[in-house]
Amino acid sequence: MYQLFEWQAFLDTCNDDTKPRKHNNSRTNGEYFAGTKSYEETMQFASNGWPQGLNAVKEVIANTSTTMGRSLGLQYDVAGFAPDIAAYCAGDPCHMMQKGDVFSATTRVITLKVNGCFNAGVQQETVVNRGVAIMGIVDYLEANDVRVELTYCSGNKSKGARFDYEVIIKRAEDPLDRDRAIFALANPSVHRRMFFHLIERDPNFKHWCSEAYGIPVELTEDTIDDAVYIPSANRGDYFSVEKSILTVLPYFECVLSSEQIEQIKDEI
Repeated sequence: MYQLFEWQAFLDTCNDDTKPRKHNNSRTNGEYFAGTKSYEETMQFASNGWPQGLNAVKEVIANTSTTMGRSLGLQYDVAGFAPDIAAYCAGDPCHMMQKGDVFSATTRVITLKVNGCFNAGVQQETVVNRGVAIMGIVDYLEANDVRVELTYCSGNKSKGARFDYEVIIKRAEDPLDRDRAIFALANPSVHRRMFFHLIERDPNFKHWCSEAYGIPVELTEDTIDDAVYIPSANRGDYFSVEKSILTVLPYFECVLSSEQIEQIKDEI
C-alpha cells in the first residue's frame, strides 16, 4: 500500500477516528517512547508547532552563525520575507532577509525525502538530534538560494506486504514553516503515534501485522527517484546534534560545495 499526503490532509486523517482501530498503541504508548504525553498533545504540536524543537534549531543556527547565516547577497532590514534566526538571537533589529523573486536565475530546487520510520529500540533523543540537524541544514539551504521540497517518508513491511507513505511538509515554492518542519522531522510521535494511527485504521492490520506494527524498511529506488534521501534513524551516529550534522552532511554533497561542507564542520 502506498499513500501520498499533503500536510493538512495528513493531519485531517490523523484527527479522524471514525474507523474502528484494531489496536491502540497510538494512544497508549508512553511519553518516554513516543515523545509526547498523549495523542492529543501530538496533534496539538502538529497543528500549532513544537516550541522545544524550534528552540533547539535556533540554538544550532545561532552557534553556527557564520556559515548557516548571511550569504549569497541577501539583504537585511527590519522587514522581509523570512527571519535570519542567528541575527534575531543576537538581537540585531535588521534580522529580516530580503530579496526580490523567490526564484532567481541562480535558484536551485531539490527534493529532500527523509525516512521517518525506525525500530522500537531507537531512543527518542536519536530522533530529535537527527531531526534538528536536518532542519538546520534545510534552513541553511533555504537562506542560500536553494529551494527545498521537503517530504517525510516511511516504509514498513510485514509478511511480505509493504505500507509506504509520504507526507509533503513543504513545496519548493513555499516559505519554510519551521514549526511544522521541526515537528515532522524531529518528534518521535509522528511515527509512534500518527503513523501507528494510520496502521491501526487499516482493515488488513491483523492480516499483515499480527500483533505488532511491522518492520521499518528503506524506501525503494522508484520512490526515492532523484531526491536527496536521508535513510532511517536505525543507522548512523546521532548521539548529539553535532554528530548528527556530521552524519547527514554527506547526503547533501550533491547540493553543497566542499567548501560549504568544510565550513559547517569547522563551526560545529
